[in-house]
Amino acid sequence: IHSNSDHPNLEKEKQVTIAYMAQVKILAAQGARIVLLPERAIGIDKAWANQIIAILDSTAKQNHVYIIAGYTNLRNMPERNSAIVIDPNGNVSADYNKTHLVTGFENQFTPGGIPGLFKFNGVQSGVAICKDLDFQAYLKQYGENKPGFIFVPAWDFIVDDWLHGRMAVLRGVENGFSEIRSARLGRLTVSDQYGRVTAEIVTSNKKQASLLGSVSPQHINTLYTQWGDWLGMVCLLAALAFVFVGWRKKN
Repeated sequence: IHSNSDHPNLEKEKQVTIAYMAQVKILAAQGARIVLLPERAIGIDKAWANQIIAILDSTAKQNHVYIIAGYTNLRNMPERNSAIVIDPNGNVSADYNKTHLVTGFENQFTPGGIPGLFKFNGVQSGVAICKDLDFQAYLKQYGENKPGFIFVPAWDFIVDDWLHGRMAVLRGVENGFSEIRSARLGRLTVSDQYGRVTAEIVTSNKKQASLLGSVSPQHINTLYTQWGDWLGMVCLLAALAFVFVGWRKKN
């Protein structure tokens, strides 16, 4: 029932929002503390933004959970691909704008540029969106803030579901945080700081799915976060050294 229109309709978006909130209630009853919706799950227009956000707020308060929702952000100009974080008191903890947009598919949006950080019960946490996780240097900025976990609303292309999900998992290994990723037409995954996927389910079959899992809030300091792509540079220098030695021996 997603619409994903550049001119969203209030009644359709309310229908989508209410359907997602029904799932939030089910997951909260099973012990969920944070519920993550996928990328652009909801369209929010300036004219009726307050009505949609009020539904998120009331559901968060009634069920004592954080809600993180990816949404098509038409609240102001320029248009954005965003994710909003609502805490259990119904307050907005973060409103993040996707930084790395997909050329051709997201030309209508303007990129952000500031990492999405917030606190979950005192634990440093973060939110990034889908393709952001393809960029190591950008996610290193999150790692430098020592988050316990990162939440990733995503939207894949069906055939790349496993690959794109595992590329995202690697960012957690590089920077020492757990990761919760919810992808439309992809995979829902929960992974720890060592890259172990502890829970997973697919939506590539275009069927509704939800996933409940647990993660450690512990951040691990890593060499990558401290020193960046040092290993790549070492490999490059070693390759050049081998070429030079081979050239010397040949001559």
